[in-house]
Amino acid sequence: LVGGCDLEQLCHYLPNKKFNITKDFNYVNSRGIAVHREHTTFIRKAVNNDKHELEFISKLPFLDKNILNFKFLDDNIDYIIFSPLMNYTQELYNHNNLNYMIAYGGYSDIHNKDKFKGFDDNELYEFKCNWSHKGQQSPADFEEDLKWLISVTSKPIIFLNGAEVAIENPQENDAHLRHIEMNKVLEKFVNAHPNRCSMIDVRKYVLNRDDLTNNIRHYQRHIYIELAKE
Repeated sequence: LVGGCDLEQLCHYLPNKKFNITKDFNYVNSRGIAVHREHTTFIRKAVNNDKHELEFISKLPFLDKNILNFKFLDDNIDYIIFSPLMNYTQELYNHNNLNYMIAYGGYSDIHNKDKFKGFDDNELYEFKCNWSHKGQQSPADFEEDLKWLISVTSKPIIFLNGAEVAIENPQENDAHLRHIEMNKVLEKFVNAHPNRCSMIDVRKYVLNRDDLTNNIRHYQRHIYIELAKE
């Protein structure tokens, strides 16, 4: 399973005697910041294995040297279950001189912040000077990354898409509209590659606000039970 740590609940409901489950979830680094590295931007870096780039970007407050340690790329994996919601959510930043791309946060630009969790004043100033905000990934680039993903692994991929329920969250305005846009790309891609991919449609289960918890990506327990069954 590749995705956010909320999928831990889904793992709990899978029959443990039938499956050996390998988890590539987000985690908390030594500075107490949640490291979300499941955006395909980071998966590409893991495949490319540029040690100089890893050394450079791992010094950012919200990353570390473990970001490219993906287990799902190993040969002993039989099926990949992938939730690409960080591609839906995170903002992309490009280094002005080195052309390194990273993904972080979501629905806001660090350049507009006077304070940001995990950064001291100097780190925030240096980030603003050295990294340019590129916005969220375009649907076209998302499709290209999906094509690339099935080209670097021969394993079947089961995708989980995103909920499309509106939720009042001032930190993520109109997230449901973004999910609608990206879900269309994912569904079209899966339908075009039926021999390689399938999709579990979260929209069949997340029907209203009561099915969510604190944001559009976190579901109530009964939703994870249904997803695990499927």
